[in-house]
Amino acid sequence: MGRAPAGPVKAKALQNLRAGNLLFDRGLYDAAASRYYYAMFQASVHVLESRGVPPGSAVPDTQRWRHRTVRARVAEVRGRPGDERLYEEIRLLRETADYNPDPVGHRAVESCRREVERFVQDATK
Repeated sequence: MGRAPAGPVKAKALQNLRAGNLLFDRGLYDAAASRYYYAMFQASVHVLESRGVPPGSAVPDTQRWRHRTVRARVAEVRGRPGDERLYEEIRLLRETADYNPDPVGHRAVESCRREVERFVQDATK
């Protein structure tokens, strides 16, 4: 199996990381949490596609990368099992930010912001 062109996904990951930082710096923590999650999601897809890993290898009969398919393979991106915890943390934070009437707040986003930045930077080198 050949490698898929992952450039557009890489660009989206970096764009979402920049957007997350801008939103965070302006005190828009719910929106920042959402952008940080998608930065990590897209950086993961970038690496997995670059390695020729199909979405169906994580969840059978899957044709596209979905949240659960990335979650199943995220530890492979940098070879760090702890990335599963980080992915789940930022995913839950995004869900809270997007669907809960209460804001997530500065502290909640700050707690994983730097780890997400490092993940995305490592994945998009």
